[in-house]
Amino acid sequence: MSGPILAGTFKAKAFDGPEGERTAVEAPGRGSDSRPPPRRPAVQALAGVGVSLIAVLLAAWAYSQWKQGGIQPGQIAATLSSLDGRWLVGAGLLALGTYLIRALRWGLMMVWLSPRARIGNLVTATVIGFTAVVLFGRAGEVVRPYVVARKEGVTLSSQLGLWTIERLYDLLAALALFGFALTRLPDAGKAYGSGAGYFAMVAAGLCLAVLIVLSAYGQWAEGRLAALLEVIPASLRRFGEGGMRGFLAGLAAVRGRRVHLGLVAYTVIEWLLVTAACWCLFRSSPWSSSLGWADTFAFVGWVSIGGIVQLPGLGGGVQIAATVVLSEIYGLPVEASFGLAMALWTVGFALVVPFGVTLGLREGVNWLTMRRASCQVAA
Repeated sequence: MSGPILAGTFKAKAFDGPEGERTAVEAPGRGSDSRPPPRRPAVQALAGVGVSLIAVLLAAWAYSQWKQGGIQPGQIAATLSSLDGRWLVGAGLLALGTYLIRALRWGLMMVWLSPRARIGNLVTATVIGFTAVVLFGRAGEVVRPYVVARKEGVTLSSQLGLWTIERLYDLLAALALFGFALTRLPDAGKAYGSGAGYFAMVAAGLCLAVLIVLSAYGQWAEGRLAALLEVIPASLRRFGEGGMRGFLAGLAAVRGRRVHLGLVAYTVIEWLLVTAACWCLFRSSPWSSSLGWADTFAFVGWVSIGGIVQLPGLGGGVQIAATVVLSEIYGLPVEASFGLAMALWTVGFALVVPFGVTLGLREGVNWLTMRRASCQVAA
């Protein structure tokens, strides 16, 4: 999950220069090139979506073959057609609300860099950025920091640092939820899962405390981390240096316990909205309507780990994790589980794409060139 940002710390200059601004994000009437965009990125984008589709379908088929000797598409269609649209609308609205919370959290992190950062710009960058993640996979993670840097007139490296801190908070929240999920395993695995689950939740709390302490003592932290790099083998040091640079840049921007307390509050609200969206989705289907809040929190913990795998266009990891959890832990049929997993991907992820594409066109985003540039930064 952190790979793109660590690599981006080394190659952020690919976006910084005037040439990067002209090719990746180009506003109308500002010297835009009249030549048609190259076709190769379009072919690559279609190929990426095709590979993602094949991977998801093959994984679903293989799992169903192992589970019960085959999958019946008609039952998947029946599951999707039986979903209650009112609950789906509620789930979609809650999912869209998470982008506002993420934008507000980013604005809090920018309090020392750009105190007058406009929330409208941050919401626009957040929606465009997550649209890029859906379309391009994890390589699209660098799009949001770039759009924020361009619209607010700050450096890209500072925004990559903020992205690092934001991802750390989300990773700690996911770790805590994953630990809770382990404590909710059925009787057969509870003896092993409970201890690991409580350990994961305690580890998440300790890591959060370390983040706050390191932020309060930035220069001391930089010295200690620099000393740590000296003992890392030279073959791995260049990767460590990039990650440490982005981490320290983020810590320098989010100074003060009050900022971190605000980040904790926004992160809690974000994940509560995510869980509430999943709860609404469960209410929409007769197969999952009996699952309560505790089950939903555990489900989010499992799926957040699967979300680390992000294939272009179709996700992949989320659907596979949701299908396995719903069928193996909660006892739903494979077809119903896969149908709900696809509904989860549509409501929780793909729903933002029409908004992101529209905002991107308004901002002059060249999506084909943006994909190529973001892949270069993430390489």
